[in-house]
Amino acid sequence: MKKRNLSAVMLLTAFFSFPSYAAAPVSDATVSTASNAELLKRMDELTRVMTIRNKMQIRFQTQLDQLGQEINQIKGSMEVFSNDLEQIEERQRNLYQMLDERQQTSQPVAVSATPAAPGTDKAAYQAAVDLVLNDKQYLQAITAFEAFVIDYPESSYVPNAQYWLGQLLYKEKNEMKLKLHS
Repeated sequence: MKKRNLSAVMLLTAFFSFPSYAAAPVSDATVSTASNAELLKRMDELTRVMTIRNKMQIRFQTQLDQLGQEINQIKGSMEVFSNDLEQIEERQRNLYQMLDERQQTSQPVAVSATPAAPGTDKAAYQAAVDLVLNDKQYLQAITAFEAFVIDYPESSYVPNAQYWLGQLLYKEKNEMKLKLHS
């Protein structure tokens, strides 16, 4: 019985070890048929479209990069100009203060020895300047400078009074009056 079982096992082993699968269908891709030609044509068209699309994307990205660089340059220029403008305004304020100080110190004897009469242009101008520099009463100074320009239109202090008036109106953000006086 052992011999019989052994023979059966050997027969089964031989049967299952023999290849029992079918060969896969193989076709030659180089043979040109109608369907292959159509597929090749579609692949060429898709390749061409993808190439064009990629070139356009690269061109658009380059343009975006250039625009970004230009915007950064413009921002930098604006910062430089803004800083320059602030420096110019500060220098102008300093120059006008120096001019006012020189006018005040050029005649110290007259100011200290005999105070200006209440009705003179110099006294009115000096009182308005004192409201700004000493008392820091800007709204009253605006009124004083406006009155000075009206009361003494021929005075040599009118340009300075108009400057101070413009600075005070700008500081107080009174744009409507500022436009009227310019």
